[in-house]
Amino acid sequence: MYDVKGKYETHVDTFHGRSTEVRKLTVLVFLNDDFEGGKFYIANGHKRMYPEQKKGTVLIFPSFMPHGVEPVTKGVRYSIVTWMVGPYFKFPFVASTGLVSAPILGFMFGLGW
Repeated sequence: MYDVKGKYETHVDTFHGRSTEVRKLTVLVFLNDDFEGGKFYIANGHKRMYPEQKKGTVLIFPSFMPHGVEPVTKGVRYSIVTWMVGPYFKFPFVASTGLVSAPILGFMFGLGW
């Protein structure tokens, strides 16, 4: 629930701890659309993408994608979020040195390589 001025700064939902599992997919359900502001976004560098956000919309996206919610300016925004978890990602493009190649990083972060 987000009241007026409620927001969530840009963040990712995945984290690395001592667990053998990690959040892999974020599932977000919009429960209402009778508020102003409070737009959910997925960040791509300095650009923000705003997917459809009508009541009943369900978004599923990789938990490592930066995202957030802009401040609500009127009303109350309701949503539900949950995560699909599993073993840590196994990136086939990680060399034996543990480094990720520049072209792969460009692809992951939209640099157009």
